[in-house]
Amino acid sequence: MAKLILYAPNVHTGGGKSLLLPLLKVLKSYDCKLILDTRLENIADQSNTILKVKPTFMSRYKAEVVLKKSCKKGDIVLCFHSLPPIFKNDAKVLVYFHNKHLIGSRRLILNETPRVIFRLTLERILAWLFYKNVDEYFVQTSTMMKNFEFYYSKKMSKVSIFSYTDSNAYLNTKRNIDKDLDFIYVSEGPMHKNHLMLIKAWVLLAKEGLFPKLTLTLSSDNHLIINDINKNIKMHKIKIENLGYIDANKVLKLYSNAKALIFPSLMESFGLPLIEAKFIGLPILASELDYVRDVCSPVETFDPKSEISIARAVKRFLKISQNDKQSHSAEDFATHILKNF
Repeated sequence: MAKLILYAPNVHTGGGKSLLLPLLKVLKSYDCKLILDTRLENIADQSNTILKVKPTFMSRYKAEVVLKKSCKKGDIVLCFHSLPPIFKNDAKVLVYFHNKHLIGSRRLILNETPRVIFRLTLERILAWLFYKNVDEYFVQTSTMMKNFEFYYSKKMSKVSIFSYTDSNAYLNTKRNIDKDLDFIYVSEGPMHKNHLMLIKAWVLLAKEGLFPKLTLTLSSDNHLIINDINKNIKMHKIKIENLGYIDANKVLKLYSNAKALIFPSLMESFGLPLIEAKFIGLPILASELDYVRDVCSPVETFDPKSEISIARAVKRFLKISQNDKQSHSAEDFATHILKNF
């Protein structure tokens, strides 16, 4: 009998985890075998799990071998980690591609730690070498499809757009009238998430005497960003609170207590927080980039590479005057330079 094999090594946090968990619930009613990451938490006991994959080279290689041996003609393999299998097999192979780093700017990768640079570079090589082992790719937006086809050429496997979210999670979420938080940015700290530029914008606002509260969800291992926050809190009295890592089932409560989501990320395959905010009616301030417009209509946008632009968007949202300078005439200019002549 044909079966589905869900192959998801290295999917254990962030947007990938948020997409995987509701899928696992649905697949309970199907003849499905699972290969999951050992670090994946908050899931019910899955009796149909055939392998737990550790974050090591040997464990990942073993998982590829197990996947190859577990497949037969008529089966379907869904690779949920954005990468193709390294061994060709007889099953129909689908890849749900949601890691923009694999086709995004190489310059952004170079801003990461040496370990992350090595891992992402290796994954890019694997993605390029073995993409012909895939029968169909799924991406989440039209922008991702355009970037994907450009990177791999249009001669590759079929590429389709299919995005989904756990919409049931938003149905009972109500926004509070009296909000405790001003702006919230739910994200971990990879460089493309652009936290340091966001902090610079908050420093600019403080220098103008404006102190909106910004709430972040950075885990303790984001030392560079957390140190920068603490330094600027001390120097400029900016109001930034880091709650640490927040589990997905508590994120919606945070949204309900916020006035707006601010999202300065430089690149996304989907941008799940944008979807979550849209579902519950939370205003969005976001980068003026294609991935944002693919999924939502923000109330304010900005240049994510400019702290001035971010700060101005915050002031527009808060209905604070931008103090536009008066426009003068040529006559005014001539008078000014000749007044002491």
